[in-house]
Amino acid sequence: MGNIYSYNSNTRDGEDEVGSLTRRQQEEYERYKTNNEKNIYLRAILSERNRDEDEEINEELQKIRKDLTRRQKREYEKCRTDQEKFFYLKAVHSERERGVCLFKEIHHRCDSKQQTESV
Repeated sequence: MGNIYSYNSNTRDGEDEVGSLTRRQQEEYERYKTNNEKNIYLRAILSERNRDEDEEINEELQKIRKDLTRRQKREYEKCRTDQEKFFYLKAVHSERERGVCLFKEIHHRCDSKQQTESV
């Protein structure tokens, strides 16, 4: 079984990730002697980025939820799973952006996917 921190920095993706580091992060990355140490450091940076992105997404979803109309709030409360709630808020955002209601289409996709998974 491989190291959970294993990340091949010699691959094209690894080169892209190292290239996207800040100067300070690149200097710190180069201080590590072994590939394993470098991989652990790179994984930590990527994990931190993902956490930051998740926080930004959650903040944006909170703003969208706060601005729901009464009708939209009722529809939101009908959503049973976190996934449905997420897709509903994305649809509301898209509706605001494009003037098109996407919720029914997305909800239909989720229902279709859940039905095929339960078979």
